[in-house]
Amino acid sequence: MNRVRILVAMAFPILLSQAGFASAQPNHDATRPLEITTPKPPVPWTPPTARGNALPINLPTALKLVNARAMDIAIASQRIQQANAQHEQAKYAWLPTVTVGVDYLRHDGKIQDVGGTVFSTSKSSFMAGAGVNAIFTPADAIFAPLAARQVVRARVADFDAAANNSTLAVAEAYFNVQQARGELVGAEVAAKHAEELVRRAEKLAQGLVPPVEAVRARADFATRKQAVHAMLERWQIASADLGRILRLDPAALIDPLEPPHLRVALLSVDEAVDALIPVGLRNRPELASQQALIEATLRRLQQERIRPLIPSLVLKGAGANPPAAFSGGAFMSFGRPRYRR
Repeated sequence: MNRVRILVAMAFPILLSQAGFASAQPNHDATRPLEITTPKPPVPWTPPTARGNALPINLPTALKLVNARAMDIAIASQRIQQANAQHEQAKYAWLPTVTVGVDYLRHDGKIQDVGGTVFSTSKSSFMAGAGVNAIFTPADAIFAPLAARQVVRARVADFDAAANNSTLAVAEAYFNVQQARGELVGAEVAAKHAEELVRRAEKLAQGLVPPVEAVRARADFATRKQAVHAMLERWQIASADLGRILRLDPAALIDPLEPPHLRVALLSVDEAVDALIPVGLRNRPELASQQALIEATLRRLQQERIRPLIPSLVLKGAGANPPAAFSGGAFMSFGRPRYRR
């Protein structure tokens, strides 16, 4: 079973290309197209009747729904947007910050001056000003965008990894639904044969076979009927699992359109596992993500190494007394003071 999972994982670039995913790194190894064939069924079969809210679907449709419906894909896409925003912020972090503000003051009534005299007055004042603040660090201006760019590469690779994992989960869940439906068909056929055996055993003459044979046939028929209900329950559980991954209606019973003997050829049976291992390593987005994060860490190390060697330029536009050189504003006073003794 582990050998089969390894082969499926190595063939996933082919499966993703068929599902419509665009990888961050082009895959030059997976040139063999996906082959889906329907051979002649080993035994005649009839699809079971889907009870309740049936949802017909096929394998290509289920794989295409991964990119639009899976929650992990949506989260990975939002992380790419977050990394792009952080990259843009790092590129323009050296730009100054301009602060603009206004203030209005109005006073009516009594007030006390510095000499202690209390008098009545009415006055208004309006103030407007602007200041510039900037901290320019050459180490941050050079290496911070480089590190942020590598983080963007890592998030894109993480998106591909999430697409791989979600597609694998959907494929396995779909095959589980297909297997459960096929087992239901087999259980129904076995139950029909057991029912026919009961009918024939009861029609036999009393002296031809002992009565225990009819009892045994009826017991086997009851077991077969119980197996039909168990297989139906398994089909419903597998359908609910696939609906959970694709965020479909959980109450719907997914009914595959392909027959249960569908054959999907991901790789040629003549390919050796040793030859497929390098292909799988070259197309693993997890490795690309870790490589990008290592490059980002190296850029941050370079950033911290040269930080003490290069001075930073600080421009302050907000100060106390005296005012800063890069700040300015206007002050206006309205009204005429009225003094009353």
